Amino acid sequence: MSEHAEGERVARVTRPRSVQAAERTPPPPAPVLLWVERFGGGSPGGTSLVDRGAHALTRALVTPSGKREAAWALLAADALLTWAVEDAADAPEPAAVLEEILRSVQGPRDRNRL
Repeated sequence: MSEHAEGERVARVTRPRSVQAAERTPPPPAPVLLWVERFGGGSPGGTSLVDRGAHALTRALVTPSGKREAAWALLAADALLTWAVEDAADAPEPAAVLEEILRSVQGPRDRNRL
């Protein structure tokens, strides 16, 4: 499979579903849902769950430790990335999609480990 075709498959699998985050099973707790929606997890669109989760994860990492905002951003990242992994499990080649998810959320110095 070409790299372009594989990238399209990964994008399709990790693209947000058209359902609202609150309609996920199980739905996230209300406070987490607010933070998931802050990162765009509650609306369909072109940004993938992985991109949204990576953005939330970055926000958690750059927020000074001890601030509650970092914890909420981390919980939102967890929800968004969990949904991306669940979607990947339904893909024809889950391992390839999961590998791409890992590449997307790793920092530049960690990418060489894959």
